[in-house]
Amino acid sequence: MEHPVIQNAIRLIDFTVTGVEMSAVKVAEMPEDNSIKINLGLHNVFDKDEKHYYVTRFTIAVSDQLETFSLKLTAEARFETKEEINEDFIASDYVAVNSPAIAFPFVRSFINTLTLNAGL
Repeated sequence: MEHPVIQNAIRLIDFTVTGVEMSAVKVAEMPEDNSIKINLGLHNVFDKDEKHYYVTRFTIAVSDQLETFSLKLTAEARFETKEEINEDFIASDYVAVNSPAIAFPFVRSFINTLTLNAGL
């Protein structure tokens, strides 16, 4: 029987919105067929000099079909690892899946608060 591979533990230590651009046009009545387009980009950034830290970078663009709303957002989540970062860790699905999953609620909350406070 094979023993499970023990993953390097990660911890979110910082979340920063590095850029936001929003425009909205208030319309009297929004048609039901006004669909929303969402583009989500994710990129993990590793600095060879940082043995226990890396960044997950989000790039998000949201717009509607009628061009009454547009939001562009960039954000970074900084993670700390228990063990030193190595090539296996960088290539693992653990980093590609878990890092965005841990940080995305902060992105979602920021967008929710921004649009709510803007009256949208």
